[in-house]
Amino acid sequence: MGFAFRKGTKLAHAFQAAVNRLIEDGTYDRILKKWGTRASAIDGSRISPPEIKD
Repeated sequence: MGFAFRKGTKLAHAFQAAVNRLIEDGTYDRILKKWGTRASAIDGSRISPPEIKD
């Protein structure tokens, strides 16, 4: 899953920091557990990560 932002916006970095904070303090895991989606967990937020090919 991902979020789209205009290229070059400072909002992308703020959003990345917020997501990483949720991961670090355990909130992210609690949200995934509540909704039964832990299999889709990420270990950190990335800006423009490379595509994963199957």
